[in-house]
Amino acid sequence: MTEPYQIRTIFNQSGRIEPTKRVQRIVTIETQWSWISWIFLLLLFVLPDMYTAILICVITLIETWVVYELYNAREYAKKINEK
Repeated sequence: MTEPYQIRTIFNQSGRIEPTKRVQRIVTIETQWSWISWIFLLLLFVLPDMYTAILICVITLIETWVVYELYNAREYAKKINEK
């Protein structure tokens, strides 16, 4: 996913060197999630079948939330450029 890079680029184009604290937090969460999601995916192969459905639901929910937050951060960064 190239979202954090896109967000940083948009902030740099606006003349800001550093994104806001919220955007920095979202980028950090996305970076951490990309590593944690690999662990969850590997667990899918190790856990018994009865836990895989629950794990898939957890992965999907977290991924949806992270993508939603990244989308909001990107839109916020674009609005800053329009000003």
